[in-house]
Formats: sequence, C-alpha cells, structure tokens
Amino acid sequence: MNLTDNSLLEMDQETITPFQYSNKFILLVYVQRISGALSIIGSGCIIYSLLRNRKTLCFKKNGEHQTTISTLLLMLSICDFLSSSVGSFMGTWLNPEGVAWQAMGNEASCNIQGFFFHTFAQAASFYNTMQAIYYVLTVCYNIKEKKFRKPLVRFWFLVFPLISVIGYNIWPLVDNAFSYSGRAVCSYEPYPLGCKAENNCTRGKSANTIRLYNTFFIMACAGIIVISVINLWWFVWRTEKALENYLVEGERLNRTRSNEVAIQGMYYAGCFLITYGFWIVFSIRKFLELPVLYWLLVLIHVFIPLQGFLNAFVYFRQNLAEIPARRSLTNFGRKIYARKSIFNSSKLRAPTESHILETNPSTRQFKKEHISNSSGKKNNGNAGSGNDCK
Repeated sequence: MNLTDNSLLEMDQETITPFQYSNKFILLVYVQRISGALSIIGSGCIIYSLLRNRKTLCFKKNGEHQTTISTLLLMLSICDFLSSSVGSFMGTWLNPEGVAWQAMGNEASCNIQGFFFHTFAQAASFYNTMQAIYYVLTVCYNIKEKKFRKPLVRFWFLVFPLISVIGYNIWPLVDNAFSYSGRAVCSYEPYPLGCKAENNCTRGKSANTIRLYNTFFIMACAGIIVISVINLWWFVWRTEKALENYLVEGERLNRTRSNEVAIQGMYYAGCFLITYGFWIVFSIRKFLELPVLYWLLVLIHVFIPLQGFLNAFVYFRQNLAEIPARRSLTNFGRKIYARKSIFNSSKLRAPTESHILETNPSTRQFKKEHISNSSGKKNNGNAGSGNDCK
C-alpha cells in the first residue's frame, strides 16, 4: 500500500487525517511498544551485568581489569534504555492530545519525548561507531588496552559522543522543531505537519534542515561501521587462512582470541546496520518526496527500538554466566534434581571415568600398584624430612 505525504503526514489543529486513528496506525504503535519493551529488558540486563562487574569499567584510576569496550557498551546500553523508554515505549502517550490514537500529552511532553528520543538514540549510534573503531584498533592494529586509559583518549571515546549530541539537540529545542511527526513518536517536524514553505510554518522552520543533518550523521556512522566490519572480516579470514596451513588432516580449527573478539565486533556492528538500515531508506525516500510505503513504516517501528535487545543477544551469546537470575534458576534446578526421583537412580546415571577404571579388570592391578608406589614414596619422603629435623 502506498501512502502519499499528504494522506499520511498532513495535520492541522482542527482536522486530523484518518490514518492516525486507523488500524494500520494502531498496529505501528503496538509494534513499536513491544520492540521498545524488549529493548528496555535487553539493555537493562546488560547494564545490570556490567555494573555487577564494576572492575572492568573505566570509573576507577589505574584499574588492572579495566576495559574500554565494557564502558562503551555500558554507555551504549544506558542511552538505548533511555531512548527506548521515553521514545519507543511511551509512544503516542506523550504526543499532543487529539493528534493521534492514545495521544494524551501536550507540547511540553512532546518536546521532552523528542529531545530524549533523538539525543540518546544519536548517542547510542555514536557509541556504536566508537565501539567498531575500538575493535578495529585492538584487533587489526594490535593496539593495547593501556593506550585507551589515557585521559584524552577516554574523553573522545566516552564523553565526547554524549555531550556533542546533547549540544546538537539544543538547536531543535530553541527552534521548537520537536513536533508530532505523523508516526508513533515526536520528532523533527515543522508545524503544521506537512508545511513546506516557511511562510506556512508557525514553528520548527529549521526542522527539515535538522532532520537532514541527523540523516547524514546516521549514514556516516553506518559507513564507518561498514568499513570496520570489512576490516574485521578481512582480518579473521586472513588469520584463519594462515592457521589452516598448520592443521593436521581432520584437526578442527581453533579460533584465536583476536578472531573471537573480531567476530563479536561484527555482531555488534550488524545489530546497528539492521536497526537503522530501513530507516535510512525511509529518510532518503522522504527527502526525494517519494510515496511513503506502509510496509517500510512497519519495519522501522520494529527494528529501530530493537537495538538493545539485539545487543543483549550478542553480549550474552558469549557471557551466558552473566545472565541475570541464571544463578538462582540453576540453584532451583539443582534442588529439584537433588530430590528423590527416578532420575536419581544409580542405574540411570552415566558412568564416570573413575567408575570405568574400577569396573575394568585390566586396570585394577595397575591402580593398586600405582597407589602402593605413591604411598611408599610418601613414607620415604616423610622419613627423610624427619632425619633432617633431627
């Protein structure tokens, strides 16, 4: 289904387009809210896991176990948590009352939602880019973690991404460029919605320019991440190719630590590209004034809020022991298993190595001789030590 800009985005204080109350729009709201909830859970689990292991974070001076990647992931997860909470999950609840289905807010709540949603979404994109750069520098160029502990490097990697996007989003606050966007969240839009000439817009006259710069920023992040992924993939392919020359026939390739880190970095980069790929296509079509495709809107509302969940999937893929509540679930399972049941029968237990040695007649004599020899050596040693003491 094709929806033109007029049928989808045109809005006036008195007349609301039917799309904002249609079943198709309600589907977008629910899809975005579900994806936002999953992202909140995923980011929350990462934050909990990283804060529980505070030794790896760059908040203490001269910590032995500090890693910049852990702190980058923490900042990324916090930004995604805030963006998904205020933007994706709250959705139309913070939109001005009467403009869309379930809208019950006002202009101030719309400004708050637009500022939090875009500021922390852009910060998460920035941290994703810095994460990709970190993986390339440490894996492909073998730069040690000690180099990243310098104050200036920490500033550019950990502080600058956040303060830069906060400064950028003060511009739309001053210009009143946060307004109802025709979708399920307030965004950079002139008011009334759909106005093109500056004379017809009562506020947010720079909204289109702000949105254009935002699109360039996301595309630049995507470009850097793509280049990083290509570098990591080339490094992994070249390393594994070199290792294959030393393998014996039938031997399985054992991945090095660098390869594992590179693959982990490619997974994180893939999460970002999946999240913003459809949005970039949507933004390009919007600037070209092409018809808005409903299926593209659905994909945007599914994947943009989903980054936290995808990051959690990648993070816990290699850190299963860090999953919250896993320890309590394991203890609960052990208690259930410890109870008397048919599964506790010795007949059903798998034979252990010691049990096999005990039941194998050919190894009994060897075990007895080994034990007797060991005890003899122990006694001789004790006797020798006693003579020395005398």
